[in-house]
Amino acid sequence: QMWARGVSLVAPNTVAYAYQDGTDMAVKLAILEVDASRHLKVARQPMVIHKGFSPYVSALSVPYTMSDPHTLVYFEDEATKTSMISVCSWSASAKALSHCEEFSWLNQRVMSFSVVRLGNAKSFLTFTTEGGVPFYGVIGLSKK
Repeated sequence: QMWARGVSLVAPNTVAYAYQDGTDMAVKLAILEVDASRHLKVARQPMVIHKGFSPYVSALSVPYTMSDPHTLVYFEDEATKTSMISVCSWSASAKALSHCEEFSWLNQRVMSFSVVRLGNAKSFLTFTTEGGVPFYGVIGLSKK
């Protein structure tokens, strides 16, 4: 059972598919490629990026740069009531996700969330807390 889900561009002709697996109670991430005949093929089988339930799962297209592809998936950790982000590096040549990190970006639940890429590893986000208070901000990704 796939419940909440999100799709995002990772690199040219490559998309991330993130979803809540209702059977395994885990947030999973797969990488798909579109070939020249416009057929989808699985480049990376689904992997667990978070154990547990999330009422929402979505993803941001090209969160870093096209020349250094990454995935960015956002979801909620239902157990801690914390808003989370998972970031992974993508290697097209190796067909592998690596250096995956999960971290909290807000120590509370959100009722709505939207994010758009600005470029140069920056994104603009808006969200509303459980109490109905709206917020916005700019976030950025950088290499360690």
